[in-house]
Amino acid sequence: MSAQGSWVEAMAKAKDERTRRSRIVEEVQKNIEFFRQKWSDFCEMVEECGEHVDGCRNDAACEYRVGEQALVAQLEAVKTALEEAKRSGTSADFTRLEEQRKELWQTRSGLPLAEPPEKGCKLYNYENFLYLNIPMDPLFWIRPGQIDPTPWLLRDYAWDLTDTERLIPDSALLSIVHDNHGLSGIDRRVYQHVVYTGKYFKRDCFCSKVLEVLRGQDTLDRIQRAYDRVLPAIKKKREKPAETEQDRKATIAAIIISLFVICIFLLSVWLVPFTPFSWLKNHSKNYALQGSIICLIPCLIVGLLKRQWRKWCWGVAGLAFLVLLVSLLGGTSADSNAN
Repeated sequence: MSAQGSWVEAMAKAKDERTRRSRIVEEVQKNIEFFRQKWSDFCEMVEECGEHVDGCRNDAACEYRVGEQALVAQLEAVKTALEEAKRSGTSADFTRLEEQRKELWQTRSGLPLAEPPEKGCKLYNYENFLYLNIPMDPLFWIRPGQIDPTPWLLRDYAWDLTDTERLIPDSALLSIVHDNHGLSGIDRRVYQHVVYTGKYFKRDCFCSKVLEVLRGQDTLDRIQRAYDRVLPAIKKKREKPAETEQDRKATIAAIIISLFVICIFLLSVWLVPFTPFSWLKNHSKNYALQGSIICLIPCLIVGLLKRQWRKWCWGVAGLAFLVLLVSLLGGTSADSNAN
């Protein structure tokens, strides 16, 4: 293949990739509230992880070296005093404090190692929590519990997650792609339209790293996979409001029709002469019969118009029909008794 042919093919491929990416970004924009909610869920997971890790950091039972927390507090005090001595220019105090700092470091390195407080603990490693605002010292054990979701976006290895669990990191990935696609208008962004105020999550630093990772090979395929997994949830959310509106209309219609039919029935029994239901007025069990019919009418109509309620409505209608049948068989009209 000639150089010109290779160049044309490369240009066509790049154009196709831009088109696919733009199409995905447009779909995210159409469903921006959905992605804002999922991004909020992702940030909440990171914050919960940060709170858990910080809690372990301040837990004496999670010390990696016995007595390390007390020494770290002394080191911090000496460090503050050193800075003050440096500002004041007191060389004697500075020399003394520097020697004290070295002694504390030597003591710290010689502390006995502590056992993990429970099974499943892992040792804190700053490299594994780059996007959490957690100080680097001291070393400590992290109890099993909250999971840090940031590696899911950076390494794309969390294949053991269920579809429901993957929905949040996939949505977060698409949100980062969307907000860094060059859209005009800050209010059109998923997360960049607000300043992040969380305590632990280094949001902007993390998003920059994700974008850096996404500059590698097969980036668009990974974005497409994430979109394909999120798409069913988007469609479900779109259909739900339409179903809810249709459901509401069916309920109102069922109530109105039921009341109308009940009114017609009562009028034909008590006020309009010579109707098919006039005989009920003089029946010995007229109240039981009329009550059964009044119960039967809305159950049949609601069950017909509301499929999800059909099983229960028609079940009650069957009981009402049974009461109606027993009342008819067990009694005679008042006129017959008079004869």
